Amino acid sequence: MKEHVTVAAPRFLLRLFALRSLYRRTFAGDRTPLRVCEIGPGLGDVASYTIAALDVESMDLYELSPEARTLLTERFGHDCRVRVAGEFVPTRAAYDLILCFEVVEHIEGDIDFLAAVADSLRPGGRLIGSVPAHPSKWQAVDELAGHFRRYSVGGMRDSLLAAGFECTDVRSYGFPLINLLNPLRHRYYSRELRGRVDDDRRAATIRSGTARGVAKRFSVPLVYGVARCFDPFRHLPGKTALDDGLIFVGTRG
Repeated sequence: MKEHVTVAAPRFLLRLFALRSLYRRTFAGDRTPLRVCEIGPGLGDVASYTIAALDVESMDLYELSPEARTLLTERFGHDCRVRVAGEFVPTRAAYDLILCFEVVEHIEGDIDFLAAVADSLRPGGRLIGSVPAHPSKWQAVDELAGHFRRYSVGGMRDSLLAAGFECTDVRSYGFPLINLLNPLRHRYYSRELRGRVDDDRRAATIRSGTARGVAKRFSVPLVYGVARCFDPFRHLPGKTALDDGLIFVGTRG
């Protein structure tokens, strides 16, 4: 799993561990070839892991950032199953699995977007994604990245149901590692926010596809090992309010 990671951002690594558990629960013993799409793949780490973990027949990567598209083309150009494109174009019943990590919070009309995603899934197809957790935890990084909102567990579930998904599963992650890092993260992103020259959310969203801040300097093996030690805390009961992110599954009926 570590070989798929290009930048060791602690929050991303905790999300990747949660995704691994989710894949094992959802696709255990199922080797049906999947038509996969990822919206906002960024550097392509999740796409790389998904290709290794699941039986992928084809994968469309929709990415707004031209810089990220160039990196994705270089990374997956050898794999004829992978296609890199710009903005997501809904296509009725085109996919078995759609991935959408740290994207929905960037979209003002989130329910309309989720409904278009649902329409692009075959019956029984799944949307798997993540969003930042808890509106009360709004911080500088949300403004810097161009977010419209953060989600509660119930709010995310309600949005999925309103968009037409019939079965949902929403789980939280992040405690306690992100809690320990939050003072440093807030200081760093507050400084970055003061230096920003525009307030256009779309431009901020495009930048966020490749921006990893200070995490680019981290040693992947070292941070991966630290994050792995904290991953078991994800299973503790009663700590949802202390978490920083949500990972969700929506199934089209």
